Amino acid sequence: MVVTVAMDMTVKSAPGDISRHLNDRAANRRPRNTVLWRCSAVLLVLSGSAANAAEFDYEFWLGATYSDNIARTEESEVDETVALTGFSLTASSESNRFEGDLDAAFEYREYLDDSFDSELIPDVSGSLVVKLLPSVFHWVFEDDFGVTQNDPFGVSTPENREDVNVFATGPDWYIRFGKRTTFVLQGRFRDSYFELSDVDNTTTSGTISLVRSISRNRSVSLNASVDAVRYDRTLSIDEFDRRYAYFGFSSEVSRGAFEFQLGVNEVDLPDDTRSGAFASVSLVRSLSSRSQFTVAYDQRYSDAGDVFSRFGALGALGTDFREVIPVDDPFETRRFSAAYSYNRNAVTVNGTAYWSEDSYELRTDLTSERVGGSANLSVALRSGLTLRGRVALDDREFTVDGQSDRDTSVGVYADTRMTRLLSFTLGYEYLDRSSDRGQSFSENRYVLRVNFSPAD
Repeated sequence: MVVTVAMDMTVKSAPGDISRHLNDRAANRRPRNTVLWRCSAVLLVLSGSAANAAEFDYEFWLGATYSDNIARTEESEVDETVALTGFSLTASSESNRFEGDLDAAFEYREYLDDSFDSELIPDVSGSLVVKLLPSVFHWVFEDDFGVTQNDPFGVSTPENREDVNVFATGPDWYIRFGKRTTFVLQGRFRDSYFELSDVDNTTTSGTISLVRSISRNRSVSLNASVDAVRYDRTLSIDEFDRRYAYFGFSSEVSRGAFEFQLGVNEVDLPDDTRSGAFASVSLVRSLSSRSQFTVAYDQRYSDAGDVFSRFGALGALGTDFREVIPVDDPFETRRFSAAYSYNRNAVTVNGTAYWSEDSYELRTDLTSERVGGSANLSVALRSGLTLRGRVALDDREFTVDGQSDRDTSVGVYADTRMTRLLSFTLGYEYLDRSSDRGQSFSENRYVLRVNFSPAD
């Protein structure tokens, strides 16, 4: 049986009896009505607001993938053909009364040789602001719906994935003193739902900010925030509180934006209080009309639901899951990333490098450090053929038991557009993991897709 992180994670998951695992998974599966209803509600509201969207893009696809090692095992490899169907939608809209953003992707996978049960892979991030009193009182809805791994020591397969939904709502109240000073009150109720892991929780948050405009595009602020996290079940702990106090600065110019928040934060555990630095820094800079550079750093005390919604950027179904460990333990996270993009005529180049460290307070066996990056190249030819390539590398080390995993992936694709709406994708992907204590594997994948989307 696969051991999830809610249990003793000193025991590693072992590949083997897939059918037995699927029976155990089905027996322990939680009802999904709640998570699907929440996600559907947000999608419906945002889709309605997107009817007059300033930006709107979509894609549907059908296809198949052949894998020579679907279970990603080191030995006794099993090949599998997977039928795919899915869609993606990106929309944004803003008016005097509403403001909405939606990034959504769903892919249904049918395993034709019955290696695994069929599965639906979601990746959704949506927000809606209802301006009940414009410039004075807003009500905010936010939803993040996706997938994470049960066991972070294992590899990503259908037997090691679960759905996660994080829904948050609450008011923003703006009290203005003159033309330059604003007092802001924010309240949030956040519900974090994990399909299988016993770490469901609710968070009640409040933030007070005093914002002073220096100029039209620059401001400074003093801020204080409190989070009360309560778990539905008592495992390692049943509750804890977080507190923040920080100074903020924001600046927007014609060629980019710079923002930082610096201060302190602490987490109040049942038997102890831990404190440390709080930092959130971001820089977006246009180097030219064709290139852009971004840098971001974040350090704070967090939890699984907070990380899932705050840092769980859409992966375009490329990684199958978001990097979150579903465990009921607060931890200090440090994350740095740098990205560069260049676009000229028919050539697009972009690359990303990152580093992160998560230090757990109680479950020190989960403390890990990772470093990695990726590079992408796309060349559009006059014949209507687009060639794409991607290389990615990720190193992760669990500092207590010493497990070190190195994941390497390479992908090459050819896209051919037949009509304004119809295109074909043919691709090859190679994935490799080398691990000194965990599960090593290599996998070759061949992809064929029919895409329905408007031409750029």
